Amino acid sequence: MSAMNECMALGSPPTNPERRSRNANLLPTFAEEDDILADGTFVRKGTRVTYHPYAMGRMERVWGSDCLEYKPDRWLKNGIYIPENPYKYPVFQAGPRVCLGKEMALVEMKCVVLAIIGRFNIRVATDPNQAPRFAPGLTATVRGGLPILVQEREAN
Repeated sequence: MSAMNECMALGSPPTNPERRSRNANLLPTFAEEDDILADGTFVRKGTRVTYHPYAMGRMERVWGSDCLEYKPDRWLKNGIYIPENPYKYPVFQAGPRVCLGKEMALVEMKCVVLAIIGRFNIRVATDPNQAPRFAPGLTATVRGGLPILVQEREAN
């Protein structure tokens, strides 16, 4: 789980989800009244309020100075997986309107990863000194795609 969460924090699938809600546990698209956010930011009535999970997964003030590094251990405490607060890690939204498909998506990801890793060696086929570039859209994508090399593992 820690490896999958780290991947989703650095490459959040929904890049800019928006919801319209009167529920106090969710940010409305537009503030329905003057308000103050948890960090002290004043929001005037009618102001558009949104968040960007892709950017949040890369914020130093949220994740620390190593926020751009792939570090699945950040999800472990004494070797035990501890999930983050869903408001800090909003890949599947948070609160009473959390994504209904969250648990199914996690099970599906685990099954696919285990099936692929068990049968294949997978390597990125681009220059290791050239980082993939994010391409904004409905879901997170890599500009120009991400070429990979896939080789079947030898049977033991």
